[in-house]
Amino acid sequence: MSKRYAMVIDLKRCVGCNACTVACKQEWKEKVPPGEFRSRIKEIETGKYPNVSMVFRRTACMHCADAPCVKACPVEPVKASQKTPEGITIVDEKLCIQCGACVDACPYKVRYLNAENKVNDKADSC
Repeated sequence: MSKRYAMVIDLKRCVGCNACTVACKQEWKEKVPPGEFRSRIKEIETGKYPNVSMVFRRTACMHCADAPCVKACPVEPVKASQKTPEGITIVDEKLCIQCGACVDACPYKVRYLNAENKVNDKADSC
């Protein structure tokens, strides 16, 4: 079995500053149009008044081992959504037919069709 990569995020230390979202946007500025983000910070309110607090959770591609988005891709013989040997789920823009099947299949709802080129896009563990 080959090495598999993972990204570890300490959610107890997340303050919802969106620095990770901005860094991702900076890394992919040529590919991610205005208003789109490959990762997001979800704010979750917990507790009841007067003991209310906010919990922040980064949402991005989970690179599922048995990725439903890859299975849903109808492109054959080589799928537009693929798994690398390291376990990263990637999108080959040249093969994507903009059908949205992978977007609908994502259990985490983090895939989207890029507003500019209508090709599937998502976080890829940059």
